[in-house]
Amino acid sequence: MKEVAKAWIEMWDIELENPARDRYDWVDDFEYQAVYENPDLAIDLVLEVLKYAPSNSTKEVLAAGPLEQVLANHGTDIIERVESLAKSNPDFASLLGGVWQNSMSTEIWLRVQSVWNRSGWDGN
Repeated sequence: MKEVAKAWIEMWDIELENPARDRYDWVDDFEYQAVYENPDLAIDLVLEVLKYAPSNSTKEVLAAGPLEQVLANHGTDIIERVESLAKSNPDFASLLGGVWQNSMSTEIWLRVQSVWNRSGWDGN
């Protein structure tokens, strides 16, 4: 997972239009499969990326990308894990503060909001 996380960060440090991103197609594939087919693996990826203290702009992509998408698609399956992580891991709680509701149910969205830390997001 370490290799994937580091490559994910490297990928997001490259402009979207830059052909150099093509060498990271495998990372995109890994993320997509995790987010849509294996939500626990997606959360593992998010946690691993956080270990490497990515830049604020990369954290924005991490929150609004895989974390938000896995919650939108598998919220009921992973909300208890997300709540537990947010309570025990301040970095994760802070990252959760960058998530938007997307297509999460109201119940899941309220549970996310109850454990997130919005400090530093949107001028808070």
